[in-house]
Amino acid sequence: MCDLKTVMSSVIQENTPVIPPRKRYLSSTEKVVSISKKSSKNEIPVFKLTEATEDTAVMEKGADNKPQKSEDTLQLILEKLSKLDVIDSKLDAIEGKVQKMEKSLEEYRTSLEFTQGQLSDVCEEVLGLKDKIQDISGLEYQIEMLKVKNAELEQKAIQSEAYSRRENVVVDGLKESVHENSTNVAQELFKQLGLGPFPLQRCHRLGRYNDQQRRPRRMIIRFLNSSDKQSVMENRHKLKGSDTYINDDYPIEIEKKRGALRPVLRYVKQMEDKATLVQDKIRFKGKLYSADSVQQIPINMSGLGIKETDTHVIFAGQFTPLSNFYYCNMECENMKFASSEHLFQFKRSTALGNQDIARRVLSAPTPLDAMIIGREVIADEHWTLTEGVQLMTDVVKLKMAQVPQLAQALKAHAGKTFAEATSNIIWGTGVPLSSPAATNTTQWKGKNLLGIIYQKLSSK
Repeated sequence: MCDLKTVMSSVIQENTPVIPPRKRYLSSTEKVVSISKKSSKNEIPVFKLTEATEDTAVMEKGADNKPQKSEDTLQLILEKLSKLDVIDSKLDAIEGKVQKMEKSLEEYRTSLEFTQGQLSDVCEEVLGLKDKIQDISGLEYQIEMLKVKNAELEQKAIQSEAYSRRENVVVDGLKESVHENSTNVAQELFKQLGLGPFPLQRCHRLGRYNDQQRRPRRMIIRFLNSSDKQSVMENRHKLKGSDTYINDDYPIEIEKKRGALRPVLRYVKQMEDKATLVQDKIRFKGKLYSADSVQQIPINMSGLGIKETDTHVIFAGQFTPLSNFYYCNMECENMKFASSEHLFQFKRSTALGNQDIARRVLSAPTPLDAMIIGREVIADEHWTLTEGVQLMTDVVKLKMAQVPQLAQALKAHAGKTFAEATSNIIWGTGVPLSSPAATNTTQWKGKNLLGIIYQKLSSK
């Protein structure tokens, strides 16, 4: 860039007007002199040098002033120009920044276009996922419907199998010999009942014979006539006091439910003696009660599953609220559980990092199934005695808050020692409730941790 001062100086010099010499005008005195000279040729003209000199001096001073003012103006212009240089340099800097900003804006524009493209792709993916979620929701509904249908089919299959066994009886505890004839053994049994002989379709023992076995194998007898079976069932009470028992033959699913209901049946009979077991339900006063609904039987069920001494309350089984197998509706973290055993095993499996087992526990049909599934996740004794105990304590506290029957049971037996009479040597006494040793504390083999938790919470 050329020197701006030099250029401007040249421009000023070229455009500065040339001031012509001022004309010298005669003063009034000199005019008088001129007139006098005209009037008298002989007189010597008198010049007012002083006055004339003064005007001349004024003229000369004025002539000197003009160049001086030009220099001042030039100096002022140069100062202004120097400021313009500074402004010019600042404008250059601003121009550079503007260019950088334009470049950045262009980059931002490019980035924005790229981002918009990506956002468009994401939106398409989200829409696709939304469709998939809707499809999944539809599939989940279909799966639930299939589960319902599958359960219905299973129930139908069980009932169909039970129907096919309607002519059968099973005999437990019947003495066995090595080379026995099963049909002859069955006819001898009927003879003890004062019946028979009966024509049979089939008669055999279950499993292979083992001379080391402690109990005789179960025998299945299939009658040719249903009336003959009915006669045997009506007279089976004659075997009371012996080790031999005759019962209907049911599929394993029904047998499990019947086994769980037998303690309830005995308890109800002790109270009113008007109950019978019909397949997998208890008939009481014209109504049927399944294992899930026996708590609705209209009698006092508080003593079911409990043995009480002066100092201890020994409990076990799904029919006492003190047991984790007790059916109750519990809710935790917006999830519903059929029993405290379901909740404990779910929390335990989750804490030990096995979500698959936790999900299986959640859908387990019974508390027993929940326990069996949950035990597939192994925990060492240290974890059980520390984190496991704390987890069980939290579950019991929640159960006390949500299940009033538990709070009532603890209040009713306040001051006594609680003990869970199960074969579990960690949470229970190690002795089942059905054992004569259930109330004998000297024969307990377990730590009874659940009973200890109840003891601590009931004392607060």
